Amino acid sequence: MSRKSLIVLLSLLFGLTIFSLMISSFDRTDSDAVEQSSSAGVLEVFAENVRTVRFDTAGEIDQIFTAAQLTQYQAETHTTISSPKLEIFKDTMPTWSISANQGRYNQDSIIQLAKNVKAEQLSSNQHIVILTSLLEINELTRIVYTDQPVIMTAKSGILNATGMTFNMNAETIQFNADVNAIYEPGHE
Repeated sequence: MSRKSLIVLLSLLFGLTIFSLMISSFDRTDSDAVEQSSSAGVLEVFAENVRTVRFDTAGEIDQIFTAAQLTQYQAETHTTISSPKLEIFKDTMPTWSISANQGRYNQDSIIQLAKNVKAEQLSSNQHIVILTSLLEINELTRIVYTDQPVIMTAKSGILNATGMTFNMNAETIQFNADVNAIYEPGHE
């Protein structure tokens, strides 16, 4: 069996395993899920303690996604996420960790994170942390966007701005308005 066939087979088995875990974790006696189903329609998917790993075409880890809970109703086109965390990898190394209190995944590969959103760079000695209240991540392009106030801290200073576009592939950040920064030399 060729390496490519093996990767395809393992990916298929992984997908089936995740699907079966999501279905098996569906618990109709869960009081929160039953309460929510009466106000939001028929519960279609419910999963707890979710962890998925996505691989690139070379078989290397591309991202790891974890969440305390996923919920989707039949009438909705998005999945609601509790305590989402997304770890982004580049060249087999984790580069960014992005987390929030809540989020939603839309069918157009957009993850929206809300409440206490924190993006932390894992691959730099600068220890960059970005805080905001709302963030959108395009999983396909790896473009991160917000129009909300942003605070970015690093060893060398702090930056406040309104709005941000961050290209994780190119590793560039553009702050949109009201940019105010304090630089502390010698802390690089």
